[in-house]
Amino acid sequence: MSKNKKEIIDNEDGTMAEFLKNALQDNHGQVSIATGYFNVEGYADLRNPLQEAAKREDFGLRLLIGNEAVVRKDAAMQCEAEAEGSLPEELEGLSINDSYASLVGDLVQFLRQEKVELRQNPERFSHAKCYIFEDLAVVGSSNFTRPGLQKNIELNAALYQPSAQKLVEQWFERRWTKGADIKQEIISVLEDSKFGRPLDPFQMYMKFLYEYYRPRLEELEQVKGKILELAGFQQDAFSSAKRILAKYGGVLIADSTGLGKTHIALELLREYVAVRRMKAMVIAPSQVLNAV
Repeated sequence: MSKNKKEIIDNEDGTMAEFLKNALQDNHGQVSIATGYFNVEGYADLRNPLQEAAKREDFGLRLLIGNEAVVRKDAAMQCEAEAEGSLPEELEGLSINDSYASLVGDLVQFLRQEKVELRQNPERFSHAKCYIFEDLAVVGSSNFTRPGLQKNIELNAALYQPSAQKLVEQWFERRWTKGADIKQEIISVLEDSKFGRPLDPFQMYMKFLYEYYRPRLEELEQVKGKILELAGFQQDAFSSAKRILAKYGGVLIADSTGLGKTHIALELLREYVAVRRMKAMVIAPSQVLNAV
């Protein structure tokens, strides 16, 4: 009998990740998991106990995922898709660093093992989740993702009665029999991502610059989507200039030296050219043109 006797796991009084770590350590034999979504950070939460369990000769993992897990979401998908997201979307959003690169590499090597099987439920939206061990079955709401295992408020019930476990196992077997092998497709998604496929030097350099400056760019974008971050008085001048332009068809910015006339003018250009898609002609001294 499992030593881990917790009956309800909700990510508040203990996380699903902690519960499953104990279950992997306490139980031997085959593990069967059905989940709507599966992602890299979900694997990260259980990487060490899974790798330790995989060293045992009797270990086997059958992972059954939903047919939404490897496609990009669209407006027609249900609200859970918005909360979890597909594997390609997760990979696209992860930062490029050694930690994630190592994690993705470890996941690929783990999935390549013959004792790890991966199938996809081809029927409808797959909403059910279960985790089946030697003498334990868990049914509930937690996907095999970091939000499901740690962050979301979930409700999962641990079943220790053999009769209840058998019913869950029978349910899984019915779905597993109908599932389509998707192991190589998942491996290809991982290997074809930015963590598995080497970039040419120019792309690598541009990726580096983007990742380095991304926090600052995102911070600037939060200020009403502006490229330039205007001071308060400059923002007032910009707003006044737009009102004058709308009324008279022209405006003259003639603030004192050092008050940011160039920034105000550039913000006007951004507004009318980039946002409103109007044409503009810039007249400037030759020394400015030569400096560009």
